[in-house]
Amino acid sequence: LVSFPNFILDIFCLLTIKMLVNASAIRRSPLKYNFRKALVHSVTCGKYSASSELQKNMIEVKGEDLVYHRYLALYDRTVKVKTGNKEQKIRYDIVGHPQCEFKFSVAFPFHSSEDRKEAKITVIREYAQGVNDFCYCLPTGGFDSHKHTTLRDCALSELSEEAGLTGGTVVDLLPEDHEGFAEVKWCRNRFRPYLIIDPKPDPNPGARDPEEFGIEIEKVSISELKNIMSSGQMMLPSITTCFFALDKLKEMGYLV
Repeated sequence: LVSFPNFILDIFCLLTIKMLVNASAIRRSPLKYNFRKALVHSVTCGKYSASSELQKNMIEVKGEDLVYHRYLALYDRTVKVKTGNKEQKIRYDIVGHPQCEFKFSVAFPFHSSEDRKEAKITVIREYAQGVNDFCYCLPTGGFDSHKHTTLRDCALSELSEEAGLTGGTVVDLLPEDHEGFAEVKWCRNRFRPYLIIDPKPDPNPGARDPEEFGIEIEKVSISELKNIMSSGQMMLPSITTCFFALDKLKEMGYLV
């Protein structure tokens, strides 16, 4: 828990570097940076894998109570923190989706083209209740043990329900033993990103939940996607998934 803010900071540093590399002034220079390779390498090498022993010894969870539960659950967690000779108890608000086992999937639907400049990505716009606006995202949804065996199944279900697509080649963008990315530091949820190459229209798309009203589906170009990513109107898990998927597509030869 103590190392969590540093993890988020590192993620944003890497996001910033990637955006700078894509800027026109940097593109003309010999500098190259593969966001997906760098971050996956860091994770698999253990740089972000756990708190240090010193940090682990600093904290002890003394209690946690469920305060509220509807779709989200809110927990009141008490943590004893020891720094030097000083001890104190700090209370934290923690949120998450226990009915989803605190995990969800994000799908990146990619439509290839013989002319690689004409490739498209399916994105959706849906109501984001926190900011009270319609925002862009990729097909995203929580794991349901009654419907899904794996998070891969979850990604394919969301692809059908939210984007009206099915099939395609599914590429897991993280190592098999990776626990997934934390949504935000005060949330228990973690997500796993998937690339789905050349899905087709689903003749029988899955039913949407009531809160998924008004979803709009769009196909956008790579340049349009990058503008959306930097617009402030796209959800952070989707932005992270976009970076990983675009780098993977370059590796696979689908993009220049």
